[in-house]
Amino acid sequence: MGKLFFFFDCDEFLVDIEEAFKKFVFNRFGFQITESIQDIEKIENELGISREKAIFCWSEFNKSEHIREKEPNPFLYNFILNLSTSGYEEIHIVTSRPEDECGEATEYWKAKFFGDSIKTIQFCNTYSKNQKLKKRKKSEAIGELVTQDDFIVFGDDTHRHVIDVAETFPNNSLVCLLTKSWNKNRELPNHKNLSRVQNEEEFVLSIKMFMQCIQM
Repeated sequence: MGKLFFFFDCDEFLVDIEEAFKKFVFNRFGFQITESIQDIEKIENELGISREKAIFCWSEFNKSEHIREKEPNPFLYNFILNLSTSGYEEIHIVTSRPEDECGEATEYWKAKFFGDSIKTIQFCNTYSKNQKLKKRKKSEAIGELVTQDDFIVFGDDTHRHVIDVAETFPNNSLVCLLTKSWNKNRELPNHKNLSRVQNEEEFVLSIKMFMQCIQM
């Protein structure tokens, strides 16, 4: 029997940064963002700025203290701490954040709040301006750590990421989309391992049921 791996998204999943980002952009650049920050095209369209400028706003935010000091979601925080003390050591963060801009700050944040409870942070560098950095799908980052015999739990707030992971690992996996304002109208394909959860409590309940099934 394989090992059980947990993979959690960072922004707007383990830690809520949306309001902090909007406030930072207003104070720093004078831009008022009312749309969801999860779609960078919406930021471009709403503010009438280029893709490069939108990414620059993110880059500057990544250098701020918010990345280091923002407290994690309390419910998932306590769940992860309990998981780690129960002997589940394979708990990882898989994030779109660019490693060159906020890798050190994110590692600091992990160490400050989670200690050794979370084993690694996998940076996918989705919006990095650095062409030398390897950009990965989240399924690719996960695939570098697991074998075909392992069990996978993955949670994210972005529909394309959960679809990608669910289709890459169709067996022995639980993949959940955490409902947010920016994904509530997104339809998910009918995969047996893919589901939508309305809140963190429902996500944890799904995990517990999955763990019971694989232990039978």
